[in-house]
Amino acid sequence: MSTPNDKEALRTWATDLLRKMGEHLASRALIGRDQVKLEARWNYPFRVLLAEAWGANTPNERFWVIAGDVPTDHVESKLAPDARAALKHFALRWQLQGARVKSGDRDLASGTARPEGRVDWTEFGDSLALRAEFLYALVDDDRNWAATTKL
Repeated sequence: MSTPNDKEALRTWATDLLRKMGEHLASRALIGRDQVKLEARWNYPFRVLLAEAWGANTPNERFWVIAGDVPTDHVESKLAPDARAALKHFALRWQLQGARVKSGDRDLASGTARPEGRVDWTEFGDSLALRAEFLYALVDDDRNWAATTKL
């Protein structure tokens, strides 16, 4: 089990997540795979990493990217001026998306068995909302900003 003070394990964890973030952006054709530049901006050790990303040829088109024990997601940096605002944006977006996807189960009558292979949208929505609440609690606690571990 790694501890927040285990610098080498933290670097390995962050490096793996930064690679995952780059793949996320490339898979959505936002930045070419070999052009992705990422810099870690905030982390809650071994749980959440927030990075700023841009393309080598497009340094003015930037994104906030998040990964870890939360969905890997991105948002244009112009929507959030700093790391804390970006995290609040993700939390709010996931809260809204969680509520919206739960409506995917509205056609199931109460007590009806879920057909095999059908996504449990209520469970998915609740899971997304829980991650949003977790993230917002981290963002709202000033201690998480004063003692952010450097990578």
